[in-house]
Amino acid sequence: MPAYLYQSLLAVFHWFTAYYFQSATLGSSLLASAPTKHIVIVGGSFSALHTAHRILKNAKSVLGSRGGKGQFKLTLVSRDSHFYWNLASPRAIIPGQFTDEQMSQPIAEGFRRYSDAGQPFEFVLASITGLDAGAKRIELVGVGGGEEEGEGEGDDHNRRTLDYDFLVLATGASQKVSEVPFKSMGSTEATMAALHDMQNRVGRAKTVVVVGAGPTGVETAAEIKFAYGDKKEVILISSLGSILPGRPEKVARAALQKVRALGVDVRLSTRVLNTKQLEDGRTELTLDGPGVDDSGDDARMVTDLHIPAYGETPNSFYMPREFLDKDGHILTGDYLDVPGADGVYALGDVTNVDPAQFVYMDVQTKHMAKNLLLALAGKPLKPYKPATWAIFGLQIGRNDSTGHFNSIQFPYWLMVWVRKNLYTEWLPGTIDGSRL
Repeated sequence: MPAYLYQSLLAVFHWFTAYYFQSATLGSSLLASAPTKHIVIVGGSFSALHTAHRILKNAKSVLGSRGGKGQFKLTLVSRDSHFYWNLASPRAIIPGQFTDEQMSQPIAEGFRRYSDAGQPFEFVLASITGLDAGAKRIELVGVGGGEEEGEGEGDDHNRRTLDYDFLVLATGASQKVSEVPFKSMGSTEATMAALHDMQNRVGRAKTVVVVGAGPTGVETAAEIKFAYGDKKEVILISSLGSILPGRPEKVARAALQKVRALGVDVRLSTRVLNTKQLEDGRTELTLDGPGVDDSGDDARMVTDLHIPAYGETPNSFYMPREFLDKDGHILTGDYLDVPGADGVYALGDVTNVDPAQFVYMDVQTKHMAKNLLLALAGKPLKPYKPATWAIFGLQIGRNDSTGHFNSIQFPYWLMVWVRKNLYTEWLPGTIDGSRL
């Protein structure tokens, strides 16, 4: 080969290889310098924790070998320091059924392994009080448990703003009229104090009136009657002509028979017009309905313990009105996104996408986590398809149950076996993500 040709080829080789390595270095530099995306998830129950764990656990499979390190930071904001296992609350209000540890465990410890592995994660103990969708910023109050100081801290310790690239609102719902801890009461301390107080009140009461014959009310009346038998009179009041509205007739009918067989006095088509707290601690209820009084006059019933178990309201008070429907649920689009709020998503009980049950929420969190990882990877999102199936289970005391999948009724023994501990054994694995 002529020397001049060899030198020419060598020069071209060096030029190409130098350009290649320069380009590779430049590409790596650009990747390393790409701004870290901030995912903020607000909530301290199933929807929030499941979504957070699924993002952190699946980041490597979607984003590559880096596992999301340097590509995003995840911040979990919760007003509760502990996860409260509200699925078991109808039984937990009875003294001695569950320990505090079976009902409530700290959230932050369940995520420490991600921080230890180098994935930026922060747990912030605070309540969300506002959203500025244009600035992509949320307002918080009550900060007190973050693992590290975060960006955007306000002038005082109790108020803070937090900027986000992606925001997931999973703030759930609260009981409309109740001091009974069927849901979080606003903080772990308040919830556990309410639980202990209700346990004491249930233990002392000789008469208990449960108002509301949805799943929570039916389970609560049945659990109390099962635990105490003839020692306590338990009355369940339904404003409708049946119990478990919205469930297949054969399931509702079977549940009514089982609850009455336990000894619960079920009053159908009865409305509570008014409640009055008496000086001796008892409650006077003013009732109305076809079976209350033949004279048509309002009837008054006095009970040692009144347990309202009806109605929920979404925890969406922090949202501007244009993002809510008439009932206060956060409006969502095809991707569980909030129309008009860039980068904002919502799921769980704070929306009305699916029925307010654990099983639907779990499906939503899988979809949400996958979509957020796709967004980080710059890939198209997948639309969410609301459930077209129905599944339901109900505990009636410790030894009986009912439930259904679509129109198929489950055998009672299967539901008793599945729900015998009201899933309290899932609590540790839910907090640390090992069950997902």
